Amino acid sequence: METGQQKVKNVCKNNIYIAFILITILFCSWQSNLEPKLNQEQYKIINDAFTAETFLFDKTTTVKSWTNMINKEWLKDELWFCFVENQDKIIEELTDSDLKYSLNLHIQNQIKPLIIEKKQLKAKNINIISKDKEGRIPKISAPFVYEDKALIYYQSPVEEYIIYLKKKTSGDWERICIFFIFFILTE
Repeated sequence: METGQQKVKNVCKNNIYIAFILITILFCSWQSNLEPKLNQEQYKIINDAFTAETFLFDKTTTVKSWTNMINKEWLKDELWFCFVENQDKIIEELTDSDLKYSLNLHIQNQIKPLIIEKKQLKAKNINIISKDKEGRIPKISAPFVYEDKALIYYQSPVEEYIIYLKKKTSGDWERICIFFIFFILTE
């Protein structure tokens, strides 16, 4: 039989456990709300960037080296694939010092991958895959937005490229060019 003191001790012990569990749950919930997420504009860019059926990993890549590719010499070499009229204007836009500074800040802040939520994607052709044990599912960077320009880095086992988009007056994003970093020709 429990004495009064033992009952009080047991109740106190239980309350401490319950309080600890509640604090842990609240902290985890608060922590998850602080995690950076893709914003609505970034989801719009992803939707507009991928028009063909695409499979993407559900977490963004945090690769930072792709920003080193964006320089005048490399862009001139890669613009042969872009069928646009004013290629010099594209080079000027992408090598603008303010854009490059903002891009570097954006990339340096990508410390851990962001989740790409399927429910936020309106495009039916984008398939989100949550398991990738062998590293074969393509990944993208969190879209970078600067004024009316956007960049997305795409990485798969057979190709890497940068997608350059511009915002139209309608609010939609138009793919202007794809700059290939590398690709492997397959049959």
